[in-house]
Amino acid sequence: MIKANHQISLGHDYYVVKEGKFFGISIGTNLGCTINLLGTTYMPKIKGTLLFFEAFRITQKECAQRWKQLHLKF
Repeated sequence: MIKANHQISLGHDYYVVKEGKFFGISIGTNLGCTINLLGTTYMPKIKGTLLFFEAFRITQKECAQRWKQLHLKF
């Protein structure tokens, strides 16, 4: 699992994985929806972008499995 270096509480838990500045295109998406788009014409081009993922009501194990699917594809 990814260990966060900061935790900010705004009613929910949010984690900063790596601090810094980014200039360019950012894409926010649901992790499960992104998995379903892999290999389709609807999958946006993500090379050179900053991706923000959210996952709702899944276990840590399910989240890790989905990350592995993304890693294997790219």
